[in-house]
Amino acid sequence: SFRGNSQNNGVTSAATPRSAEETELKWAVKHSTGWTDGPNPMLIVDDSLVVLYGNSIKKLSLETGEVLASSQMCASTSWGSVPAAYADGIIFCPLGGGTVQAFNAKTLEPLWSYADALGGQAQSPIACADGKIYVGFGYNGEYAFVCLDAADGSLVWRQTDEKGYYWAGAVVVGDYVVCGSDSGHLCSRNKDTGAV
Repeated sequence: SFRGNSQNNGVTSAATPRSAEETELKWAVKHSTGWTDGPNPMLIVDDSLVVLYGNSIKKLSLETGEVLASSQMCASTSWGSVPAAYADGIIFCPLGGGTVQAFNAKTLEPLWSYADALGGQAQSPIACADGKIYVGFGYNGEYAFVCLDAADGSLVWRQTDEKGYYWAGAVVVGDYVVCGSDSGHLCSRNKDTGAV
């Protein structure tokens, strides 16, 4: 996830340029045609840049921007504003229609997909922990928050909320997964069973 690991709050020690004079363009490539298929926030995995564009996932060379691998996804990224997540050699992509699709991180071969019966936008970041992933869907209606087995995408447990999970990323702490919802509820559940 964007935090890097479960102990990190997103702060980095990477040095950044202080002015335009300290910056130079290394490469630039264009893969999208407009805002509807613009790139999601990117990941660096195995010394490659992983980018989701519309219905495509691509791995780009960090040195040249060259496409090293690509694959078609089973659904669109919708608004393209939530990053994929990476854990244990798998890239997990939040997609429209209440869908998550997993890809082999080296080859981008599709591994599995899950589509929730209630659908919904995928605007919540995916949390990964101990072989499971956690993600919520939807906006302004009844939608689900799910725990999926990371290896095969099978549903471990599921909860719903009357207003959904829009920009409602979860945090995993010890044996618990904590997530807020658009109805104003903050819920702490057992990460393995979903028990409140």
